[in-house]
This record gives sequence, C-alpha cells and structure tokens, in this order.
Amino acid sequence: SAQYVKTKSAGTGATGANDPNIIGLGSFSSTLDQNLFIPWIDASGNQINHVVDNQGVLTNNPQWIRNENSNDRNDDRFIGNFSMTFKPFEGFGITARVGLDFEDDKRFIENSKGTINRIDGNFIVDEIRRNIITTDVFATYQKDISDDFSFNILGGFQYNARLFERQSLTATSLLIPELFSPGNAEQTVPGRGFSESRLIGLYGSAEFGYKNWATLTLTARNDWSSTLPTDNNSYFYPSASLAFVFTDAFGINSDWISYGKLRASWAQVGNDAGPYQLDFNFNPVSTATGQYGLNLNFPFNGVLAYSASNTIPPDNLVPEEQTSYEVGMDAKLFKGRLGLDVSYFKSENKNQILAVPVPETTGFSFAVRNVGQVDQEGFEIAIDATPVRVGDFSWNTAINYSLVESEVIELVDGVDRLIIASAFNSVQVVAVPGEEFQLFAFDHLRDPSGRPIIDPTTGRRIAGEAKTFGSVLPDWTGGWINTFTYKGLSLTATVDVKWGGIMKSSTVEGLQTGGLVKETLRNREGAFIDTDGVLDDGNGNFTPNNVPLLNAQDFWTSLNDNSVAAPYIYDASFVKLREVGISYTLPSKVLEKTFIKSATFGVEGRNLALLYSEVPHIDPEANLFGSGADGFGVERASIPSTRSIGFNVRLTF
Repeated sequence: SAQYVKTKSAGTGATGANDPNIIGLGSFSSTLDQNLFIPWIDASGNQINHVVDNQGVLTNNPQWIRNENSNDRNDDRFIGNFSMTFKPFEGFGITARVGLDFEDDKRFIENSKGTINRIDGNFIVDEIRRNIITTDVFATYQKDISDDFSFNILGGFQYNARLFERQSLTATSLLIPELFSPGNAEQTVPGRGFSESRLIGLYGSAEFGYKNWATLTLTARNDWSSTLPTDNNSYFYPSASLAFVFTDAFGINSDWISYGKLRASWAQVGNDAGPYQLDFNFNPVSTATGQYGLNLNFPFNGVLAYSASNTIPPDNLVPEEQTSYEVGMDAKLFKGRLGLDVSYFKSENKNQILAVPVPETTGFSFAVRNVGQVDQEGFEIAIDATPVRVGDFSWNTAINYSLVESEVIELVDGVDRLIIASAFNSVQVVAVPGEEFQLFAFDHLRDPSGRPIIDPTTGRRIAGEAKTFGSVLPDWTGGWINTFTYKGLSLTATVDVKWGGIMKSSTVEGLQTGGLVKETLRNREGAFIDTDGVLDDGNGNFTPNNVPLLNAQDFWTSLNDNSVAAPYIYDASFVKLREVGISYTLPSKVLEKTFIKSATFGVEGRNLALLYSEVPHIDPEANLFGSGADGFGVERASIPSTRSIGFNVRLTF
C-alpha cells in the first residue's frame, strides 16, 4: 500500500512571544473598529494606520501582518508498506515487510520591510526532513494438531531507523523590498540540526487454541537501542494473554445471550531514550539572541562559537519499563441487540527517563535520570445497543465510560516534588508522591474559610504562597454515539465528555486584565469594592471588606500581582457535540447498470458546539504543552479551535 499526503498552508497566525506578527488580545476589543486599519499600506509600500496605545507607542497594523508578512508551509509526506510472503509448504510462511514514512517539510517566514521590530525586513527558509524506515522479516507456522488443538508460532527480526535533518537560513536587512533572496540580505545566518537513532529487535509469539473457545497467547521481544548506554541498551519484555469463550465452551445458545468471552492479560513493555542524551553536547551556533536587545552573529571578530548543554548526562541510564494487567468480558445479549464490554486494568510505569531540575549553582539546569514510579488503575465500560429496529428504521446507540486513577508512587531520592512541565508566572505541573499530577501555582492569602484577605491600604488582594491546587487529570471520560438509519439515509451524532481535573488559562487572564470581556463591565463608572474579600484585624478576626480600590480597572489588573494564578484556575470539565454527520446511500438498483457497486454522499461537521464548560471564553481542551499526560493543566494564548463542515463522496467499484 502507498499513501501520499500534501499539505499546504499560507498566512498561518503566529503564536508564542517576541514575534512582531503576534496579534495581541487587545486587537480584538469589541470597541475597536477593524476598519480603522484599512488601508494598511500606501502607494510607496510603507505601513500606515498603525495600532497606537495610550502612550503613543506604535505597533503593527494587523492588516499589514495579515497581508504583507508570510508564514507558509509546504509539506510532502509519503507512507508506504510493502510486503512479500513465501510459503514453501502448507502452514509455513516467510514474510519480508518494509514500512516507509518520508516527510519533506518546507517552511517560509518573511517580514516585509517596514514591519515594526523587523523594520529592515527579514526572512527564514526552514527545511525539515524526517525519515522512518522499518524492516521486518518473520516466519510463521500454523498447525492443527487435532480436531481440538491448534497452535500458531511466529518468530522474527525488526530493524528501525529514524533520521531527522533540519537546515535553515535566516536573512536580515533586505536591500530591495519583497526580494527574498540571500543575495539581497545584508546578513545571512545558516543553521543545521541532525539526529539519528536505530533500534534492532528480535520477537516471537506462540498461540495455542482449544476447540476455538480457549486461546493462550505468549509473546516475547528483545530490543537493542542506539540511544541507551552500551551496558544497558538491551531490554526484554514478554506478555501473556488468555481468552475463554464461555458460551461456546458450555454450549450456551439462548435468546438472551448469544456470545460471551472472558479475557485476561499481562504484559511488559520497554522504551528507550531520545538520541544524544548520554554525553555532554557542544553544538556550533551562528547567533546569540537575547530578549532585550542582544543580537550577535558568529563568527564574531573572526571567532566561532559553541554552546554547551545545560543538562547533565546520566551515569547509568536504563530503559523505561511498563508492566500492565487487564481482565475483561465481552458479551452479546438479546440476539445481538445489546453488546457489553467491561475491563479492569492496572499499569506500573518505572524508570521513566526525565530531565530532573538541579540547583543552578552546579552550572547546569537539569540532569537526565531514571525517575521513580507512576501507577495507573481503572476500568472501562462500553455498551452498544439497538433499542429500536422497526421495518427500515433502526436506532443504534453506543456509550463508553473510562475511569482512570493515577498515583505517583515514588520519585528520585531527596526530591519531594518534581516539575513535569513549567509555564509562565511560576505555574507548573508537578509530580508529588501519593498524588496524581498536580497544578502548582501562587494563590492569594486567605482566611480559614478560603476568602481572600484584602490590603486595607489599597483594597487589593494580598498575594500568598505557592501551593498545589489539585489534579490536572480528568476523573473520567466518556462518549455517546447515536446513529439513526432509515433505508439509505443515516444520521450520526457524537457527544464527548471529560469530567474533572483543573486548568489555568492565561488567555482568560489577558482578557480580564485587559478589560475585554463582559464580566469586567461591573461597576466601571462607580466605586469598586472586592466584596469576596475580608479584612484581617491582626488578631485572627476577619470582617467583610469595605475598602474601595481606585476603580474597576485597578481590581482586574491587580488580580495577578506577584504572579498569582488562582483567579484563572478552573474546573476543566466539558461536554462537547463532537461530530454530526448525515449521509445517503443510493439504492443498488440505481447502479446495477453501471460499473459502480455502491455510492454514498454525506455532509459532516466536527467540533460543532461546546455544551458545557466552567472555563469562560476559550476551548477547555486547549493546552500549552501539547498532548499527553503532562499536556493537561495550562493554557496560554492558544489559537481558537475551529468548527469544520465537510462534504464527502464514497464510491465502491
């Protein structure tokens, strides 16, 4: 099989910091007429109608950013799988298989001359190549020993190679506007990144069956990784599973249960590290850039530069190890009208490879180490039912529910809290023994009832100490899918639920401190008193606050003083209408005289509605760190999620 995917994008919005193309939240004020920024360029090519703040400081016209500066991407990806099998005699086969994943990602970013903070213009050409090659050679043998017993064995070899290359060119100070050529730039700075890793594995499995109602499967694999120390680069992980179809074993064939299976499994999985973590790394650098003015290119005065890693390499790194257990049951009831799948699982994750913060007095910031143990335990339930089936009409509904509890069992010696991910203003996702991953941030000083204590001289809330606010992981997740079918017409709707966990939103923080949302309208014209707060008389007595702030703006802009994050921490639960689709399949008799076997036409929409959320103004699924367990809990200036509607045609020949 082969698949080619081409992705092109133009004018993508900039995110992050220290980029003149970032359009701040203030540009989206409901009181700001966007037509004031049109036109954005004069006949000579100069930027006009800038954004001007209260101090008279100019920033870029958002229409200039949108129309004159580029952030384009052209990505080509090829995914292929090729296999060949030789069967010299019955039951025995040898298969060779090659999997390819090649990606060529070209990016172009330019700031036209006249862009504030890039006044002379610049451009960046960035070319990224990722190659993954996986080769397998394995043999299988299947044999029915008797009418009751069968077995199937497999043994094989795998080779996996991963390559990452990145070459870039940054050109600054353009002589001729809109000519994005290295020869038109006063300075050009090349850059190159490279990483490569290899993994070799030997694996095997044996499956034993009895009367098609009992199956025992045993597997084993050993990997050798190039990213681990020579003495510890080999790791072995086995598994075992047992399935028992009790309806066949006991000859059960009734109207209320047509199929039932019990299953149990145990497995171990190993994992290696990223490349080049075993030694101190010194890399050549071409620039030295600081946030507040430093901007040097190398060679500088004829001298080259190299940067040293701020991470201490490990002394004796070992592979990560996960051990998991699962038991479950599948059942089909009432002539297949009701399906039930229930499972309980537990996993133990040991020797996770992390960069652990160390005192910077050592001259470093992190040390790569194997870290402690994190356990997960939970259960899942999936129900599939057809409550209504009348003539040509049917209604099918599917519900899934998953509850997972995580616990940090131990960390490294001498560490009682480990930073998993860190954001701005001292907001962190941390691992604490005995707890799930926690959100750690600064709170206001509070009385024993939890009310914020007010500074009697200003009316503002007083900052307190940093603390953990709770788990960033959900208590449970679920989904509900309903499909209604009448003849060739089908309507499907999907609802997703995530319940529990907390998150901190910097977007909400910026909207509120900037006075850009409706909750900031309260008492704008009159005296403003923080009625949620209390005054402390110094003797442990607390009374309702009656000290006014300067105005409403003083209240909202002071909530995050001294890096306090508490006002912007919310319950992250949500309910979403994830997808709705409607399709129609043409009757077969319409196509019987054509070469088309079936034809289906459909319209579908995704991310259609946020039905419930405690987080105002943003999508509660947004996060700063990306996907994964440590990606929960913090959001900052995320791009608003999109609602998509598409049309599809499916033809079978």
